[in-house]
Amino acid sequence: MEWLHPYSHFAWIGVAIVALMLAHAVKSTRRDRDAFARPGVLERLLSGSGEANGRFRQISLIVAAAALAVALAGPRFGTSPREVSSRGLDLVIALDLSASMLAEDIAPNRLERARLELLRLVDRLEGDRVALVTFAGDAFLQMPLTTDRSAFRQFLDAASPEQIPTPGTDYGNMLLAAQRAFTDDADGADRSRAILIVSDGENHTADLSTELRRMERVGIAVFAIGIGDDAGARIPMRRAGGVVEYRRDRSGEVVLTRLERESLQRLAAPDHYFEIGISRSTVDQFLPTLNQLQRTSLQTTTYEDYIERYQWPLMLALILLGMEAFAGPRRRRGEST
Repeated sequence: MEWLHPYSHFAWIGVAIVALMLAHAVKSTRRDRDAFARPGVLERLLSGSGEANGRFRQISLIVAAAALAVALAGPRFGTSPREVSSRGLDLVIALDLSASMLAEDIAPNRLERARLELLRLVDRLEGDRVALVTFAGDAFLQMPLTTDRSAFRQFLDAASPEQIPTPGTDYGNMLLAAQRAFTDDADGADRSRAILIVSDGENHTADLSTELRRMERVGIAVFAIGIGDDAGARIPMRRAGGVVEYRRDRSGEVVLTRLERESLQRLAAPDHYFEIGISRSTVDQFLPTLNQLQRTSLQTTTYEDYIERYQWPLMLALILLGMEAFAGPRRRRGEST
């Protein structure tokens, strides 16, 4: 036998208190009766059934309290088999690490906000494998497909523009790296596959139609999350000593970076594009859309669950309490009030 709430055994202290209180009440009643009249007189005044009825009520209260204590602890014995199927899909998250992701139009900046939103998202992916690709002018598979959420957090926290020295933003290299995450996987299970691109939309690759058609043929769904503001923002370049400068173009003008959603919308289907703005985030809307993909049944595990039996002591307690309520002393016929 096991107990669902073993800490509830402290309720037996209450049972002991009830028993002591009833014993004290019986002792006090007998003392008062002995002081009122001699024992022979009391036997003639009181019916024997009344005293027996009182003992029954006391015993019923004690047993009912004990049954309630057992029910609260949740007794469990006997087992029943339960089958649990694990289901999942493979998701490659491609995070833009170009310099424009440091713009602060989305507080604290685009990269940090994207990091926070992705952590929230991944924590809600149950049974799904996740990989991380970081890209700018080049792209790298930072973490292969895994269900290890702590490893994903570590790689995501370490992601920074300094990891990729090649400037610019090349979606072509990013898509190739994301596809390698699927082809290099040795698991062999036939899971649904998806790529989630998180970027501000700046892209220096002209034509991606070939790569997109190839992914469509092999059944890889493409999602995109745009991050940034339409008004644009400067790109900070922090120097030693905390001095902040801003990126300039070749003519010396300060560069403004804006969300370029059109390039991301060309990658994803119309209902596969989402945004993170100054005061809004549609990442929570992405998860229901992702859940529309077919999740593959990976394995079925059989567990033996204990059967809860708290109903029986609870029923006994309720019956005894009900009987005690109707078992009060009865008047003899002809007895006045």
